[in-house]
Amino acid sequence: MARKMALTPSGAYFVKKLDAVGGISDADLASMAFAEISASAPVSPDRLRCGAMRASDGSATAFGAIESSAFNGLDEETIATADIVMPSFCAFLSSKLGDGEYFFSSGCSICAVKLQSCAAADFAAVESPQNPEEAKNALSKLIGFSGKPKCVELETFEVNGKNVKFNAKIDDGSGFRNISWSAPFSAFTTCDIRGANFLKNVKKAQRKRQLAILGAALVPIVFAGLFAYQINVIIKANEVSNMEEELVIIEPEAKAIEARVERVASFANMTKLKPTPLELLAKINSARPDGITIISFARKGDSFELAGTANDLSKINEFVSKLKTIPLFANVVSKSDSSKTASKFSISGAVKK
Repeated sequence: MARKMALTPSGAYFVKKLDAVGGISDADLASMAFAEISASAPVSPDRLRCGAMRASDGSATAFGAIESSAFNGLDEETIATADIVMPSFCAFLSSKLGDGEYFFSSGCSICAVKLQSCAAADFAAVESPQNPEEAKNALSKLIGFSGKPKCVELETFEVNGKNVKFNAKIDDGSGFRNISWSAPFSAFTTCDIRGANFLKNVKKAQRKRQLAILGAALVPIVFAGLFAYQINVIIKANEVSNMEEELVIIEPEAKAIEARVERVASFANMTKLKPTPLELLAKINSARPDGITIISFARKGDSFELAGTANDLSKINEFVSKLKTIPLFANVVSKSDSSKTASKFSISGAVKK
């Protein structure tokens, strides 16, 4: 059976480069990536989906996203059956393009990347920007591009046996031209963001739902059979009695499945709101300097508020400056209260529609 790969948009992800990890196992790399990402994430670790992409110099790119945003654009069937689910920028990291500054686009997401030996030395991304060019300018300022970056747009990919072929186009200053590259399927093993426990739960929920659908489909067949054999009243009565007993047995499971479907539908409706509170938090976190800790966050209509602490007042100013460069936000202001050990602050702003 042919292996399957699924790519998620990159806009919800944050990234950190790991050095000197070439000699460790895939399991240890996955654990290290999770530890590094969760240490800097503003949410509890159990709400994160993480992975890592090895680089040619023995380093790696660790990445993560909040679970509710990590699988944007994928249905449950794809999440459950694909052999690997990973953010689209992993395809770019496998391209073996030279070191430099790049914009990488795939679907509705745009990434700004400083590439170093096939690892992301610096990274920022947005998803579904209203004005792609304005988004690129903001991302360029955010991570400090020094020149005009090259643009790479992923178009298609296909799994051929043990390899994956990616087709894209690149503009290195002289206009777009087509390029393609291949990478071993096994090179993306550590990029899978699902994890064994998460995938097990998804497949379990999928099997339950399939059984519920099958059971619903069999009900009219059973009653048609009973009608056809109604001349045998005793047999029909026994069959109905047995069916009632079975329905009593499966009723709790059916109700549990119905509740799960309602929760999935509710979640789907929530993720249609653009941007969701968790997506806002991911974008805010992308601008957060080291030394800043976010304590609380709230979305109120078309505005947001957050509070936190900083080990230096200059970090607050840096944080506010970076937030102002993100096209999604407007009227970003801060208040701070300094002490000898730390500075408490609050930041508020408007969310553009």
